[in-house]
Amino acid sequence: MEEDFLREAISILRKVHSRCPLEKICSEILQGAVENSQSDFGSFVRMENAGSRLKITAISGKSWTAERSQLELNVGDGITGQVAATGETYCSNDVSSDPHYICVLDEVASELAIPVKVDGEVWGIINLDSDKKGHYDASSILRMELLAEMVASAIEFRVHTDREQE
Repeated sequence: MEEDFLREAISILRKVHSRCPLEKICSEILQGAVENSQSDFGSFVRMENAGSRLKITAISGKSWTAERSQLELNVGDGITGQVAATGETYCSNDVSSDPHYICVLDEVASELAIPVKVDGEVWGIINLDSDKKGHYDASSILRMELLAEMVASAIEFRVHTDREQE
């Protein structure tokens, strides 16, 4: 598992540095996170409208429909919105008793949302879901936070390089 995680992280970092479109990178980040955390579903959410709205830019899992993937949230709404507002990882191992949880997929029992910060601001959020209560342990949370930090550093480098070239 650890080896798979490291391979996936390296692959994502190489794509960021290869000038691959950021939309494709968001999808790659999500897929790697879903696989390595053994999640059932996931989404990558980006900040929109000067940081006031959240828009899904990548999805993973069979329960996602075209309609659900068009969902937008305000910063502060739901678990993902809390992460956008605070910039802190949020884990709910029982969403049925979580006051911040907004049901998008009926099968979700646990949710983990990790911020991807660029220049100190939330640039995106890796949102992972499991159909099992108590799915996310301290080790899986740390792996996903490490992935988010590595990806954020690579994206930050790329954003600065793009600005310099302009």
